[in-house]
Amino acid sequence: MRVIMSHVNTDFDALACMIAAKKLYPDAAVVITDKQAVAVKQYLAIYRYKLDLVPSHQIDWSQVKELILVDVASLAKIGDGANRLSRDNLRITVIDHHPPQPGNVRADEETIEPVGAAVTLLIEKIQERGLPITPFEATLFGLGLYSDTGYFSYAATTPRDLRAASFLMENGMNLDIIRRFSEEVLHDQQKGILHSLLVNCTEFIVEGLRILVSTHQQPKFEGGLATITRKVLETTGADAVIAVVEMQKHVYLVCRARSNRIHFQPLLAEWGGGGHPQAGSASIKNATLTQVFEHVCANLE
Repeated sequence: MRVIMSHVNTDFDALACMIAAKKLYPDAAVVITDKQAVAVKQYLAIYRYKLDLVPSHQIDWSQVKELILVDVASLAKIGDGANRLSRDNLRITVIDHHPPQPGNVRADEETIEPVGAAVTLLIEKIQERGLPITPFEATLFGLGLYSDTGYFSYAATTPRDLRAASFLMENGMNLDIIRRFSEEVLHDQQKGILHSLLVNCTEFIVEGLRILVSTHQQPKFEGGLATITRKVLETTGADAVIAVVEMQKHVYLVCRARSNRIHFQPLLAEWGGGGHPQAGSASIKNATLTQVFEHVCANLE
């Protein structure tokens, strides 16, 4: 049995990659966890019936002989299914765009290349094989492409991403749907976190770059921290924002930058996190907000 998986807290790039991979591996099951980004949950509430998705609890993991990982290269990031896989004679394929991390799985076949969105790599493979895509698929792939490149405004965006978008436009990509699901409106609780991060920030100037380290603490978990952190970056005009947020006995470290001179991964790797040079995160169990904040401030250089 073949399965296609991506990371938990599924975002549009991850979902798009899984559906694109299904074009390349039509006999594989697309397995999705129950943890998805808010916008993806909203999308699936409307369009899930069009997607051939299998909940992870319905998979007989003992029968899985091939695992295709997209937009992720670590078994630790795909949820509980990883713990139920039999590693005996398991073939693993990885298609990802994140910089290599120490915890990455040893794959039998891998495509890891620095593009703005992982779905770009899948779109290129679809083009190479001359496979047709529907306007619905083109739109979903576009959601992954546009969201992970910030409408082609993020520093990690490459010419390959733009060429992929052109291919999607030629195949009926619906920009109205992309705009509808890309407009991230904060609800009241998230607005409260945004206000707190704007108020509780410490400014540093490092080699001419303005870096803000912001903190917030609350007992209840609230999603959307990546979006909130990006809004802090946009609102303040800083070169980078590092949000240190304690919720539900975890400290979440979320980083966003607009400058190519900033590379978050050395800092995030110390906490078991990952992502891109200018965008990444970590979830920390055994530390306090104060400990993480002080460590971040001491290691900005």
